[in-house]
Amino acid sequence: MKRLSLKILFFVSVFVLFNYTYMWYLKRYDFELSKALMISKMKNQKFDCIFLGNSVSFDGIDSEFFTKNGVSAYNFALGGANIEASYIQLSNYLKTNTTKCVMLGLSPGVDYKNFTPPPLHPAIEYSYDLMDKFSIRSIPVIKFQWLAVEIVKKVLSKDHREARIVMGQLRTKKTVPDHTDYSQKTKTSISICDFEKAKFLFKMDSLCDVNKIDFVLIGMPGYKNTQNDIDVGLHILEYNGDNKLHYLNLNNAKQCTQMFDSTDWLGNSHLNEYGAKKLTEFLYNLYNENSFH
Repeated sequence: MKRLSLKILFFVSVFVLFNYTYMWYLKRYDFELSKALMISKMKNQKFDCIFLGNSVSFDGIDSEFFTKNGVSAYNFALGGANIEASYIQLSNYLKTNTTKCVMLGLSPGVDYKNFTPPPLHPAIEYSYDLMDKFSIRSIPVIKFQWLAVEIVKKVLSKDHREARIVMGQLRTKKTVPDHTDYSQKTKTSISICDFEKAKFLFKMDSLCDVNKIDFVLIGMPGYKNTQNDIDVGLHILEYNGDNKLHYLNLNNAKQCTQMFDSTDWLGNSHLNEYGAKKLTEFLYNLYNENSFH
């Protein structure tokens, strides 16, 4: 019986130590978790502009370019983040920080009208103390099991090892050309009805309105099979009387053809650092030309 107890104690100790070490590593070296934690602790920041969204924005928007050109900015986007996660980031940030403009990047090709959002990002749950600490699912090796894949990628892939975060943007030189074809049915217009199920999007708009912050939706560019024929804009989408959403469509097929070439893509509609630089320069010019800031 004593030997059995010692074995159980040993395995429990190893399990606890492994989870502690795994969490220690993730908090320091995992791109999403370390970034989410850092942003959650920001205080007294006064960025002119912050960018929110998922991995398409994480890779695709170069906040350093904005900053070097006189508009202080930071990229808050996280791989796998849904709009609720962006709302949590923004609402927490505004408690002790300020900004003049919030841009939310939306994934190309996603039908937000019939959208079922993914679960809340584990890095957001952890960073903002939203986890059920007494649930088995909150054990690090279970909660963050998907991040183990990223660790393996860093070990095996030179591209992943050389990737880096600069002012919130994940930069990599990896290139995966777009071999998709244009869809036979492409959208030619945008309306408020296209976002009717994205309730946290409207919560973000209300939060920005209360704080006198310009809020802009960015239709992020993607592979040819996601692109559309909607004008770049700026589009004004009205809802509930006087409320308005501002929308920029950067996934216009003609504009994407002019802006990007085969060396600008990272894979699965994501831009590498070369494509991100082109996109951000275009977005920066739109930012200066339009009246949403």
